Amino acid sequence: LMMTQKALPHLRQTKGSIVNVSSISSLTTLPNTAPYAVSKAALDHFTRCAALENAPYGVRVNAVNPAVILTPIIKDPAVSMEQHAERLQGSPTICAISNASRAIRTAGI
Repeated sequence: LMMTQKALPHLRQTKGSIVNVSSISSLTTLPNTAPYAVSKAALDHFTRCAALENAPYGVRVNAVNPAVILTPIIKDPAVSMEQHAERLQGSPTICAISNASRAIRTAGI
């Protein structure tokens, strides 16, 4: 929010874009994720509000909502990243792609 506020004068002059990184957790419920999910839902709502408020100035505001991203923070410390990726492959997911993504692939979208 604060970064957006600070950047908006420049973005309005240059007709720039903002891309917020949210999560599929903002759109669905999973056990033990309330604080994370609520913060991402708030980010999605902020994104929609900022998009409407800044469209007249030529500023686009969007969000990406990735599902599972393979990072060290989500894996069991007792297994390697490769083993963790194998566990997630083909498991039931809530996204169209039936496997976990890597950060570099998501960033390339």
